[in-house]
Amino acid sequence: MDTERIVGAMEGLQTGLSQYYQYSEVTYSVKTNYLGGILRRVLDAGFRLEVVSRHELALAESLGAQPRQLLFNGPAKLADDLNYCHRHQIDLNVDSLEELELAASIGSQENPFRLGIRVAATLNSGATSRFGLDFTDATTLHQVRRIAAAGNVRIVGLHLHHSSRRDAQSYCDRIDLLQAVAQS
Repeated sequence: MDTERIVGAMEGLQTGLSQYYQYSEVTYSVKTNYLGGILRRVLDAGFRLEVVSRHELALAESLGAQPRQLLFNGPAKLADDLNYCHRHQIDLNVDSLEELELAASIGSQENPFRLGIRVAATLNSGATSRFGLDFTDATTLHQVRRIAAAGNVRIVGLHLHHSSRRDAQSYCDRIDLLQAVAQS
């Protein structure tokens, strides 16, 4: 496994994105390849690890990953996962209004839950992706604003996953969507 090539690609992507999008972040998906040598090298290079389960979280922690080096993501999080992340100050992406409301019930104004929101995208078929919040829906936007204004959560990021297109224009379209959501 060529860890330098992996890190080099991540650095190149981060450099390219940050020229146009100051607050962009590239993370390494543990589920993609969870070999310890790769994960350690990615951490050493200053990137965060994206985990989708407590198993992956435990693996990352066993390799020395600190809370701020981790991002818990994925559509199958349990209430216990959210509690663990808040208690250990691990950032987490919520995938639904229900998760956002649960995170708000765990956080407080004195200790807000740091989280990102996964944004639903419009797929090639015209349908909305099954993961994330649909910010084109006025009710969803109102609920997110209401929950954020209460102060029990601190929204620190937006996330979008869309695997059906991989051309350069589709990535530009995704970033444009995230920018539009950030400004809403």
